[in-house]
Amino acid sequence: MSAFPVPPAAVPSLDALAGDLGHVAELPREEAVSALVRLAGVQAALAARVNEPDRRNEEPRIGCRLLSATEAAIRLGMSKRWLYAAARAGKLPFARRLSTAAVRFDERGLERWLEQRA
Repeated sequence: MSAFPVPPAAVPSLDALAGDLGHVAELPREEAVSALVRLAGVQAALAARVNEPDRRNEEPRIGCRLLSATEAAIRLGMSKRWLYAAARAGKLPFARRLSTAAVRFDERGLERWLEQRA
């Protein structure tokens, strides 16, 4: 088996495979590996899309400032521990996950959230 997957042109499309699962059993091993690699890429892109917040009704974010956890905690009068737990629980609509390890807090969103709670 080659170290690289079979070129995508040689493998049936994912639509073709999904449309007739019988084709999967007929695929040579190398083509199955190539199809799995492509499927993993599609799955990752779809998962990212599904996990994006729906921002259709939000105002444009031009000039938006993202606050660190320390800055946001000070403005809220809460601890950073509370802030991270509330963000993880989805209770803070102004929390923005930048990566699996990084969260920042939208300054304008935080201010609007505080106004609504006052």
